[in-house]
Amino acid sequence: MSSFKNAMKSQHTHRERQQPTDRQHLGFLEKKKDYKVRAADYNAKQKVLKRLRMKAMDKNPDEFNYHMINSKIVEGEHVERWSDKRKRAAGETLSAE
Repeated sequence: MSSFKNAMKSQHTHRERQQPTDRQHLGFLEKKKDYKVRAADYNAKQKVLKRLRMKAMDKNPDEFNYHMINSKIVEGEHVERWSDKRKRAAGETLSAE
């Protein structure tokens, strides 16, 4: 029974200290749990970026897509051709009223 009591004495919870008041001007003191959340978020974003890069590398540039017909680049900007017709039609109906 005494070995159980001795084991319980050594199992106290570790509490992290707060930011000292004279260092408050430096901002938030990052604790381990904060770091773990930030690191997990960063790694998840890096994984997504890596997957997108691989997807872009695997893409065949000679592959045909109907969206190529329905869009164009004007002065370096990507423009949908059908959106121009809808904007003109909407403008005519507003001006007719």
